[in-house]
Amino acid sequence: MEQLRKSFEAQVGKPLVKVIEKETSGWFEYGLRGLVLGPLGFDVWLLHRACHGAGTNEQLLTEVLGGRTNDEIAALKAEYQRTYHHDLDHVIRSELSMKTERMFNMILAVEHLLTFTNSRRIVHRSMLKWTHVKSKTTSVLYTMQDKAEPEPTKLHFAVLY
Repeated sequence: MEQLRKSFEAQVGKPLVKVIEKETSGWFEYGLRGLVLGPLGFDVWLLHRACHGAGTNEQLLTEVLGGRTNDEIAALKAEYQRTYHHDLDHVIRSELSMKTERMFNMILAVEHLLTFTNSRRIVHRSMLKWTHVKSKTTSVLYTMQDKAEPEPTKLHFAVLY
């Protein structure tokens, strides 16, 4: 895809991403942009889009950042810095506030995903004392050491909530 992009830019004299941006819209634009930018570049663009302009698209931030490993978060941070010349941590801190900001700070400092068994135990314990342990539970969920079984964890939370 990189060679196609370079070839297009050499022949037309315009960046392929800019042409896609002007000539397409909606899901078609997203699909083409994702192909041209590649997985990492597209995720970085989505993060920028979520934080750029009026308001913050917290759902998009959650989709892009949730469930990532240390290496993936580090790659996203480095690529965001390289592409937009801003620190991703700082951008997210400036866009969000209070508990939402705290949650995304925990995501950006994530150690590993948690296991299905640990997530069930934590959720059931926290439901007993929900008002007192909301932020503590969130912190534990995002800082667990295990990386096994990410899909059952997502399914389990989807069923509960």
